[in-house]
Amino acid sequence: MNKLNITLSALVGLLMVNNINAQEQKEVKDTKFDRELNLTVGTLYPVDKSFTFENAYDINLFVGAQAFINKYVGIEANVPVYGEGGNTVKQVESNVIVRYPLWNTVAPYGGAGITWNWNAKEVDYQAKLGIEVRVVKHWGVFAEGMYKIDSWSKFGNGAFGLQGGLRLSF
Repeated sequence: MNKLNITLSALVGLLMVNNINAQEQKEVKDTKFDRELNLTVGTLYPVDKSFTFENAYDINLFVGAQAFINKYVGIEANVPVYGEGGNTVKQVESNVIVRYPLWNTVAPYGGAGITWNWNAKEVDYQAKLGIEVRVVKHWGVFAEGMYKIDSWSKFGNGAFGLQGGLRLSF
């Protein structure tokens, strides 16, 4: 009887450990990049302070959203919020993003798009390269470099900035 109790206890213990391991593996698997909606908040550091980043800002943030139609292709829209003595919102950035997820938690990506400034009634063009790392199931951090020009004739004389922030995924 004692051997039977020990055997049953060991069997129940193994089943519980196996169930916990399966749940942990499922949680890691669930961090996979797939069709999803992301909300983003970040900041930009202007490496090159040419036409786009001429002034020092009191505030320099952006908020945005991404929607991926599959694990590789998505669109994004960002609204920069910056100020020179106050908050200013006067443009919106939109990009097409292509990413290539590695493992379950890392995804390098690239993108290109336009920025519409409604005060100046002008369009800028940008390209970006970055990487996102999912820290936990729905939260990630990202870092990217962005190159921006205000006309195709200034392709070699654009502005370069580094962006980073947090991403919440649904």
